[in-house]
Amino acid sequence: MPKDIKRVRFQNNENMPPRNKEAIKECAGCCALEVKLTSLQETVENLKNEIISTMTAQNSSVMSALAEQKVVTEKLVRQDSTAGSIKSCFPLTSTEDLIKINEKVVPETRSMLVGIVFDHEKLRNAMY
Repeated sequence: MPKDIKRVRFQNNENMPPRNKEAIKECAGCCALEVKLTSLQETVENLKNEIISTMTAQNSSVMSALAEQKVVTEKLVRQDSTAGSIKSCFPLTSTEDLIKINEKVVPETRSMLVGIVFDHEKLRNAMY
């Protein structure tokens, strides 16, 4: 049969034996334990600092990648909307139409505009 277990509740150090700090410091096992605890605390702090620096580097990398994606996405959206508005101007029927298209030509849209003109030319040749 198991022995009865006596339960003791410690509140406000009332049931704890008095501590003698000099006796604790003199104990070799306690000194070794204190050294190990100090070493472990330093290791934990070093690891926490390493994790924080790693997370900071990762966060900055992710943020720069997201910023680049945002710029590329905005360019694509702008090109798509510009392509739609330029396609609606063809076929050119007047010099005013040519002036409108010329105003829309910027270095970012030049290659797209050339592609649209060639596509329109191929379509026109295929029809005749």
